[in-house]
Order: sequence, then structure tokens, then C-alpha cells
Amino acid sequence: MQVVDWFGKPVTVSEPWRQPPAGNRSLVGNHRSTAQRGIIFGVLNEVSESDVKSETGARYVRRVLKWDSGKQIPTESVVLHYPDTLPDFVSIGFLRFKVKPYIPQPMRCNKCRDIY
Repeated sequence: MQVVDWFGKPVTVSEPWRQPPAGNRSLVGNHRSTAQRGIIFGVLNEVSESDVKSETGARYVRRVLKWDSGKQIPTESVVLHYPDTLPDFVSIGFLRFKVKPYIPQPMRCNKCRDIY
């Protein structure tokens, strides 16, 4: 079923990205790359980023941080960068984690809250 009308107003569909999808964006800073980014959840904070990198074979690893009371706190989520394709699963020690495609939050202007 295709909806073309919503209470008398026409409905259109478009892609939300003005840039290529997340997997094709730059790897770090201004360096362009065809790297694929994935995310894994539930990695204990005691496991360092360098340990995650060596265990998973990722090119670059970054732990997701959250703001709480004006401080950045590390979470149990880790973003992995691979040069070609994402693996379905990675192992860290004796634990196995499912790798999901990483889609970052859209960037917003702090002044007008517009998405760009």
C-alpha cells in the first residue's frame, strides 16, 4: 500500500542524507576513505580501545561518549572502522559481539537547530 495523501496533504518521500551514507563518509577528520563503520554494544569499560582494536582487527576504534552533568562519560558502545566490509561478528576475549552498521546522528546547528 502506498500513501500519497495524508488528510488532504500530499505525501512525498526523500532520502535524509545530503552526503553519501554513513559507511562512505571520511574515516578520521579530513582524510577521505572508503572505510565501513560498525558499532558493537556491551563492551565493558575495563576493556581499552587498543585491546578492542587488536582483538577485532579494526583499523580504527572509538568508544562512544555521553554527556552527564557537564562531563563526558564512556559508554559500553564502540565504533569500529574497517577498510572494506564489516564483519558480521567480532570476538573480544571469549565474548562474541554482533557488528551493526553505524549511522551517526545528523549534525545540527546549535544556533538554529537545522540539520545539515
